[in-house]
Amino acid sequence: MIKKTPDTRSVIDKFSKHPVISSFIICLISHFMFFGYIESNVLPVAAIFDCLIVFIIGMIPAFMLYKNGNIKKLAFQIFMPVYFIAILMIFSVYSSSKRKVIYILAISAILMAALYYAIKKTVLSKGKDEQLEFRLKALTIMGSGFILKLSYILCTDYLTRQHDVGGFENNGAGHAGYMIYLMDNHKLPDFDLRTVWQFYHPPFHHIIAAVWMKLNETVFGFSRVDAAEGLQTLSLFYTMCIMIAAYKLIKHFNIKGIAALIALAIINFHPSFILFSGSINNDVLSVALMMWAAVYTLDWYKAPTTKNIVRIALCIGLGMMTKLSAAVIAPPTAFIFIIVFIRNIKTNAKSILLQFVCFGLICVPLGTWFQIRSLKKWDIPLGYVQEMPVESPQYVGDRSFSSRLTDFSLLRFNKVYEIWKEEDVETDSIINLFDPSPDPGKINISYSGETESNPSLGMFKTAVFGEFIRGFKIDDTQFSIFNDEAPTIRRILDYSAIVLFWSSVILGLTSLAAMAYSFKLKGIINEKIFLAFFYLFMLFSFYKMCSDYPFTCTMNFRYITPTVITGALFGGIVTHNLNSSKNSVSKVISVSYNVVSVIFMVSAAVTYIGVCRYL
Repeated sequence: MIKKTPDTRSVIDKFSKHPVISSFIICLISHFMFFGYIESNVLPVAAIFDCLIVFIIGMIPAFMLYKNGNIKKLAFQIFMPVYFIAILMIFSVYSSSKRKVIYILAISAILMAALYYAIKKTVLSKGKDEQLEFRLKALTIMGSGFILKLSYILCTDYLTRQHDVGGFENNGAGHAGYMIYLMDNHKLPDFDLRTVWQFYHPPFHHIIAAVWMKLNETVFGFSRVDAAEGLQTLSLFYTMCIMIAAYKLIKHFNIKGIAALIALAIINFHPSFILFSGSINNDVLSVALMMWAAVYTLDWYKAPTTKNIVRIALCIGLGMMTKLSAAVIAPPTAFIFIIVFIRNIKTNAKSILLQFVCFGLICVPLGTWFQIRSLKKWDIPLGYVQEMPVESPQYVGDRSFSSRLTDFSLLRFNKVYEIWKEEDVETDSIINLFDPSPDPGKINISYSGETESNPSLGMFKTAVFGEFIRGFKIDDTQFSIFNDEAPTIRRILDYSAIVLFWSSVILGLTSLAAMAYSFKLKGIINEKIFLAFFYLFMLFSFYKMCSDYPFTCTMNFRYITPTVITGALFGGIVTHNLNSSKNSVSKVISVSYNVVSVIFMVSAAVTYIGVCRYL
């Protein structure tokens, strides 16, 4: 007898209705499944928890198929113990393996494929449901992105590829020292913040991190090192909040079909967000709050209610309380405020003005209290940024900004990774564009040791590799199981990195063209102006910062990661329009964009699986 189909749609609907809560629960489960640096250690209690979770997740699609009549009762009963024994056997090997990330990727891919298949067979087979099918594909893309990010943080300890973090010892500097100070003293610093590196930042992120670490130490009994490692769970959650905000923005701009899925996939597989998932400084939370401010601003544009404007105020205020640069979302938001006020000036002006007052009363104190406190106590300027000394090897201010901006000499393109003086002075050579891992004896390109100085090239390079990935120079002894294939693997990863870089450049430049072209299309004009204003204001702020603070570390894409989302949205808006056109040229452009996007995503996945395992 065929059993009643389980209400799978309601589960997906609930997940879609509360995606942030759902993501937090998933990240929390991951926190206890993989606590610590799993490539070197797996706690016994964590291994047991891992087995249990994998068993439960694997049983969900099996149970769905059984209840739907696709699997016989006897087969289902046999499957349960066989599956459980198989998991125990796999995990016995997994626990002692030096390549745990491969197991995680493989098991996750199998479980996701099984869930996708079960939903297709039990729900979508009953009739065409385009909305549910799109949600399922979107969840699959976001799930795949989540697995790649999780794999990255599991293979990246809490001090690897970090920015201005420092150490977690007492009386330390950097973001880590800031967290420890708050955790141990239960109060804000009471000394001139300029005297300790990075303590000048607003404290919202650091307070959350300090509470999270204290919780892990006191409640769960973890050591300080393990508690610090667990901070990446917060970063993973914040990154997934950014992905959810991006999905909502795609829906806001009414992008549908393949155009929407490509836009979502570009964002989910973009390396800048993979790097963010393992970063424990305040960048990722500030970007998450900015993106949700953008979502709520467009919500308010459609329905200018007090509830929506309070959400905007909280996001911008808390964003600035995390990192002052989150204020970059304020000017485009002000544009929407003005448009809505003008639109309602004759009918609802008083209500809108009262909402503006409400916004100001929430946002301004939240966003500026820390800077005002620092100004009153220690006379620290409101826009203060801690500068590096000009003696630093990163200093590039000996050249004019215009000369740096226009320097596109071939030498700078011979290496797709960011050029750093201290690294390349030692090697006295660079990786050739067409021979990324050459025989050292055959390298014939000399290198002067000059640091990366062009902001545009620094931006494009760090967008996909960050500051610390500078080539897959892997020790062959790590590949004993591959014998003489080590150079081949290294070369594949380097070529993948080159494809990733150039496909990223093409998509980045295309997004600017798409932004300009989108204004030729009808509809949602003010929303597009908001998006373009946000996009261009970020770029302007970036180049101004590179001019004002001429250091290599300043030319980092992490300061403008929301441009990935704005660029993908403009690409989605245009390709959605091109897809509906019968013009053959439009079809060619759309297909070409999709092909480059897929190449970008595949090369990103290959490169960062390589980063997970070998760097």
